[in-house]
Amino acid sequence: MEDLHASGELPAVLHELRDLLDLSALTVTGETLGERLGSGPVWVDREVVRPLDSPSRPEGGLVWLQGSLAPAGALIKRSAADPALFETTGRAVVFSSLADLAERIDDPELDVTASDVLVLQNAGPIGAGMPEAGYLPIPGKLAKAGVPPPPPAPATGYRRLFHEHVLGADEGCDFDFCRL
Repeated sequence: MEDLHASGELPAVLHELRDLLDLSALTVTGETLGERLGSGPVWVDREVVRPLDSPSRPEGGLVWLQGSLAPAGALIKRSAADPALFETTGRAVVFSSLADLAERIDDPELDVTASDVLVLQNAGPIGAGMPEAGYLPIPGKLAKAGVPPPPPAPATGYRRLFHEHVLGADEGCDFDFCRL
């Protein structure tokens, strides 16, 4: 495996973020992050690793959401949503899980309109393995109007451990049994 200091890119990114990091955290080498980073990279290609005060884009790629529907917070990939939706108010139609979504999304009696906001809860690391899945299907009755069953839990192995013990994104997606 290539030494991180030899490749330069990862230490350069971490060096840029060092004021935001806990430099006393231990790394897999047994050193603290501060010891591992040292004084930083010797040379940085600023077209690849931009300084914090000069980002390549004015806004980040991820948005952290908080509110009554996501009390512990939630992540959304900025490019997964129409920018007009970032600041919007509307009635929320909430699906509590992937199973709830599968069961109700095409129900002709679903109380939903084109101006509603669809919310899928519990589809993070515990509910769905932290997918990059921003896709919520259009309810059947809305699709017909022209507006544009989940697998069982794993019985054994790593997938079962992950399904039963992984913590949420707000807690680092770590296993609950690995916490001190």
